[in-house]
Amino acid sequence: MLRSFKNLYSHFFSLLLVSFLVSCATTPKSMQKSSDVGIWTGKVLMLANGSKDKKWANVTWASDSTKDRMRVDVVAFMDFPLATFIKSDNHFHLWLFMDKTYYHSNDGEKLFSQLTKMKVHPDLFYQLLSNGFLPKEDWSCREVSDENLCLSKDKKLKIVMGLPEQDERTMTLKNTKSEMRLRLNRSKVEMSDQHFKPLQSSQFKTIQI
Repeated sequence: MLRSFKNLYSHFFSLLLVSFLVSCATTPKSMQKSSDVGIWTGKVLMLANGSKDKKWANVTWASDSTKDRMRVDVVAFMDFPLATFIKSDNHFHLWLFMDKTYYHSNDGEKLFSQLTKMKVHPDLFYQLLSNGFLPKEDWSCREVSDENLCLSKDKKLKIVMGLPEQDERTMTLKNTKSEMRLRLNRSKVEMSDQHFKPLQSSQFKTIQI
């Protein structure tokens, strides 16, 4: 009788283990919850459609959807600064270092396009850095193979997002004229309020848009 009980217990445990493994294997990766909050580092590639011209740069992306703030630093190789974008207190700032120009605006999409060369609101990256799916009212998204494919309502912008890994994000934004590819990894650097303080602009030409 004791042997029968042990066999029954062993069989029950095996069924429980198989059930758990199947459940884990069948949970879509796109449903795993994550967060955008933190500092992300990686590379960005800019392409002009129909051209072989490629522009690589390093990027550091501080994202904090909980306080609706963001900072993007784009740096060329050899640590030469190209651009800094900051969203803080619902206002948008952009410094272009080679042009010595500082832009500021309440229109995030219009200002961000100065950096990305495409019509995209920076707030979209809160979702892209968390779960890779965008608001249903403005975007149609579906999972294709190991990627999320999102198309804007006016069908002028396509975003392809690799399914979120724990600390890695890959995404491609493409319109009729250009393409931007991003690969970012979550950094261990601690984020602070200092990251979102505006830069000094006294040596820059100031433009409000």
